[in-house]
Amino acid sequence: ANSKGESLALKYSIALSSWRLNGRSTVTCHVTSPPPRVVRKRTVSEMDAHEKVALARSQKTKATNYFSQKKDYNLALTTYASAVDAVRNVQHDYTSTNEVRADLVMVMVTCSNNAATCCIKLEKWD
Repeated sequence: ANSKGESLALKYSIALSSWRLNGRSTVTCHVTSPPPRVVRKRTVSEMDAHEKVALARSQKTKATNYFSQKKDYNLALTTYASAVDAVRNVQHDYTSTNEVRADLVMVMVTCSNNAATCCIKLEKWD
C-alpha cells in the first residue's frame, strides 16, 4: 500500500525457454498476483525424458563453445561427458515422442563423438 492507502500490484516478467522452441522464439510471461515462488533446481534423477534431453542439449552447446572458441579440451570433454550422463539412463514413457527419442540419440551420439575428438586433441589414448 502507498501513502494514500491504495494497494500497489507487483508485476513480474518471467522469460521462459523450452527445448521445443530450439532458440527460435522467446516467451515472456507477465505475472501480477500472486507473486511467483522460487523452487530449487531439479536434480537429473527427478527430471523426465524431455527435461533430460534439454539439459543434455544445453551441456552440448556449452561444451562446443569450450572446444571451438576457448580451445579448452579438458573442460569440453568433461561437459560432453555430463551431457551423455544426463541421457544415459532415460526411461521412456507414454509422453516420450519420436522427436524426444531422436533428440536423445542425436545428443548421445554427437557428444560421444565430440568427446572422442577431445581425447584425440589431448592425446588421451586409453
